[in-house]
Amino acid sequence: MYYLVKQVMVVVSPVHWMVRVFCRSQDLNIRGRIFESTTSIDRAVADLCRELVGDDSSQFTAERSAKYLCDSIPHCYQVEVQVDAGCVVTYCGNQ
Repeated sequence: MYYLVKQVMVVVSPVHWMVRVFCRSQDLNIRGRIFESTTSIDRAVADLCRELVGDDSSQFTAERSAKYLCDSIPHCYQVEVQVDAGCVVTYCGNQ
């Protein structure tokens, strides 16, 4: 089993979150990676940022954002959203 962890800072006023995305795969692609690049993670985070500044941004709590990212990223099984030093939200998708 292969694992990848990527940490991304999400800064969209008033949100300042540290997001950790956990991915795994039984096999590697032809380039020896879980996926071609981490572009799909970056794209999902960028989409989340657009939602956070959208008309219905109140719907995007840390909990819902963690689920949104986990569901949007290939091979993702867990997302952590650190809201502040004492609060980390974790969503575990397909176990």
